[in-house]
Amino acid sequence: MAEYLLHNNMKQIFSVIVWCIAVVAAPSHMEGAGIPDVQTAQQLHELAKGKGLPLLVEFYSPWCHPCRSLDNKREEWARMLQGRMQLCRVNITVARSLMRAYNITSTPTLLHLNLRCREIQRKVGNVDIVQYIESL
Repeated sequence: MAEYLLHNNMKQIFSVIVWCIAVVAAPSHMEGAGIPDVQTAQQLHELAKGKGLPLLVEFYSPWCHPCRSLDNKREEWARMLQGRMQLCRVNITVARSLMRAYNITSTPTLLHLNLRCREIQRKVGNVDIVQYIESL
């Protein structure tokens, strides 16, 4: 009986590990839409300097259902803000250092950053994020 329980527990643990690896390693499906995924502070600074535009940075996690509900709006926002702001995303499961640097405690969180990547505004949760972006 003990061997049976151990075997079943190991199978469950293995399936959770495989799922976690798949989620973290999966490329962002939004990258092809011109919305880059950023993983380091250096990439964030380069993005801001590259186009000379302030940033709207969405901190998300792949398993976050509220984050996923914003998927269908991102491309529209990118078009709407083109030439005024640059939209990018940070996967907190990959970019933990950025999560800590900007004190992100929940997802989705949107930061409006200036050209020096300093915070201008912070919005947490879908409703606040949608209202803020649509007011820009």
